[in-house]
Amino acid sequence: MKVISGKYKNRNLIVPKGKYRLRMTTGLVKEAIIDMFRNFIEDCRMLDIFAGVGGVGIEFLSNNAKEVIFIESSHHNVEILRQNLEKLHIEKERYYILNKDFKLSIKLLPDIIDKKFDFIFIDPPYFTDYIKKSLELLSEIEIYTDDVVVITEHHCKEKIEDRIGKFEKYQTRKYGTSILDLWKLI
Repeated sequence: MKVISGKYKNRNLIVPKGKYRLRMTTGLVKEAIIDMFRNFIEDCRMLDIFAGVGGVGIEFLSNNAKEVIFIESSHHNVEILRQNLEKLHIEKERYYILNKDFKLSIKLLPDIIDKKFDFIFIDPPYFTDYIKKSLELLSEIEIYTDDVVVITEHHCKEKIEDRIGKFEKYQTRKYGTSILDLWKLI
């Protein structure tokens, strides 16, 4: 897996193998996200839920995001995420890693951060209700700007409601078997 754009473009990232293998966000999907929001990423703050080894969050950092908070429950994936961040020499003040379950992590965020997110990326394992649960939990706290963009990724055969908590889906794009939904505050 490579970084698609920005300062770290074409740099290889470490990916888990064997029993730790992940479904990675494809280069096509990462490129689409960056292309959609390229003019808004610089100096933004981003929350990457279900970060895996950091592919999307690192794309934001590569395109001059000010800060990315990574949420990932797997200790193994977090170790690889740390290695990727170190390999790219990304300054430690530009990221924070929460190595806990996503539900607990979201609830802890108001106590950990004092700034608001401009972007939130949610890419859980396919065929779970984790997008719904994440959006419901995010609706209970105010850790994002009024014009936050929430990006969710799911399998094309999954049905996701158009309104969840304080969020409403305003755009859907298909890339192979992956769907990107864009959400805004209602």
